[in-house]
Amino acid sequence: MSNKMPNDNHGKTVSGLRAKVFFYFLSLLAFALTIWGLWRFNSLYPSNGLENKTCGHYELREQLSKLGSTRQQCVLVLEKVFSEQDKALGLSGRQGLPASRGMLFVFDQPAERCMWMKDMKFSIDILWLDTDKKIVAVEKNLSPPTYPNTFCNAGSQYVLEVSAGVSDVSWLGVGKKLNF
Repeated sequence: MSNKMPNDNHGKTVSGLRAKVFFYFLSLLAFALTIWGLWRFNSLYPSNGLENKTCGHYELREQLSKLGSTRQQCVLVLEKVFSEQDKALGLSGRQGLPASRGMLFVFDQPAERCMWMKDMKFSIDILWLDTDKKIVAVEKNLSPPTYPNTFCNAGSQYVLEVSAGVSDVSWLGVGKKLNF
């Protein structure tokens, strides 16, 4: 009988192979999770806020016809204000407003709606909408120094305030019908 130990190269090869397979599996899993995470992040937080994404509780979808039946959507996260106190305060005192957000003033019935830039710290675009949620007037790039001037439109039931320039980039113009 021989006192030599059996050759264990086969065991080392198998365990080494298992370790490599396990390492490659973990690498592939990490890669897949990274891709999924990036996709998920981009779908929740679009880069400019104007892609076709759902971003929050209140949405504004502006659909514009393009090439017949093709539709393009712009979604903004809206803060809806109903109370007179919230309407009087509006965006006053805030430092800014991301391009993906806006404030929607909701009124019970159409009437002349006047807005001003009291205590504002940044420029905005103001859009007036009728009862059908169609944009009837737009004032662009209103800056804080315009206070105490008022900007009015008769027959509006809704007023939308967005950061200056958003109405240009997102095709929010007179005649466009909005869904919210």
